[in-house]
Amino acid sequence: MRSAAEDISKWHLGIDSIEVEFKARHRAEQMMARFLTDPFDLLALKETREVIELLKLLPMEVNYWQMQNIYYMTARVAYVGFLMRAKAGDKEAAQWIEEFKGLGQGLWFNIDAMLPQDDAV
Repeated sequence: MRSAAEDISKWHLGIDSIEVEFKARHRAEQMMARFLTDPFDLLALKETREVIELLKLLPMEVNYWQMQNIYYMTARVAYVGFLMRAKAGDKEAAQWIEEFKGLGQGLWFNIDAMLPQDDAV
């Protein structure tokens, strides 16, 4: 995806932006849904974050609405538990927190305003 996006920009290729946006967004939505069903899967979180970052390389607007909804639901279901584990010294939970925050930033969230802070838990 990264290579294709770079080639499109580099060579100013004409593309069917509606179809490309639909397919790329649909794939990202599937990854977000998979992550929602198993928020403990750190690899799925990392891969999802990478795909969201790659979407920004596409020369078109992407509709993030569904992905943002899934992120918000995941934040409500899983974030505080991971935050508490990270505060207790769990390194994998701390890594999850950082990846999750990065995903939220990639989805255009103000994570400082949306997610509970360390001192609020």
